[in-house]
Amino acid sequence: MKKKTLQISTFIFFLSLVLAACTARVEIPSNATHAPVFESTPSLALDPIVTETPAPGNDAPIPFPTNIRIEDNIEYQIPFMLGFDAIRPVYAPIFAPANVAPLLDDELVMGLVIDGEAKAYPVTVLRFREMVNDEIAGWPVLVSW
Repeated sequence: MKKKTLQISTFIFFLSLVLAACTARVEIPSNATHAPVFESTPSLALDPIVTETPAPGNDAPIPFPTNIRIEDNIEYQIPFMLGFDAIRPVYAPIFAPANVAPLLDDELVMGLVIDGEAKAYPVTVLRFREMVNDEIAGWPVLVSW
């Protein structure tokens, strides 16, 4: 368990290093009295500049680029075949050894192996229940179809 925690912590550490290395650095001069000014690109016709109130002690307005909202007066009809939470997940799955399981030899299953413990979830069951909350090798898992 400690080994998995160490692996996850190491992964998160290196991921944060990669993200930090890929982000742009913005230099703000030490004598700056207000936020940086963003200039619009002439080729972007939909990037207006909105003048905000000036920073304290500065009479010049500070332009900030903003997003444009497009009015959409269309009323969308989204059909629902089932109500909210109509398909209940499997909370306490029951497993059988492979040699006595009531499955065909070519039946499609979703398999999961963690720390040497293996489980198979038949797609024929997942088609109707869609989710299985389970635990494998001490790790909580959600199998979804």
